[in-house]
Amino acid sequence: MHHWPQIIDEFGPVVWNHALRMLGNETDAADCFQNVMLEAYECSQKQSIRNWPGFLKHLATLRTLDYLRARYRQSAEWLNLSELPDKAASDSTDRIDQLDLAEHLRQEISLLPEDQAEAFTLRWIHEMTNGEVAEAMQLSPNHVGVLLHRARTTLRNRLQQGEED
Repeated sequence: MHHWPQIIDEFGPVVWNHALRMLGNETDAADCFQNVMLEAYECSQKQSIRNWPGFLKHLATLRTLDYLRARYRQSAEWLNLSELPDKAASDSTDRIDQLDLAEHLRQEISLLPEDQAEAFTLRWIHEMTNGEVAEAMQLSPNHVGVLLHRARTTLRNRLQQGEED
């Protein structure tokens, strides 16, 4: 049996920070956090979890992508987006550009196929290695590399197309 207060104390902040960063508001992040922890508890009753950080990041990524997709379907214009800008951006125009880019990137990530979106999020937002992503997604490292390549190519093309419009 697992000691849930310890799991939540140790790994909860990772789930919370990811949900807040991806969703941009505390209300959605709290809902997502609860759903992830409930799902993790239910899964742990059915199977042994060997890598709690990887497993929880995997679930958090899936659930935040679900929230983003639902949000995007509800409205073409996303509300409550607050991306932390790069500290080097001192000009308010740079900050606005960064917020616009963050909003556009979130939208485009939510439109990727689920496996590509998950791999991209785990690799570049959670800063996991390809091997860690492969373990979390239960895929081979080569498969993860292919997913990341496809995601980057698709995002690059869509973002460049957006600049041309």
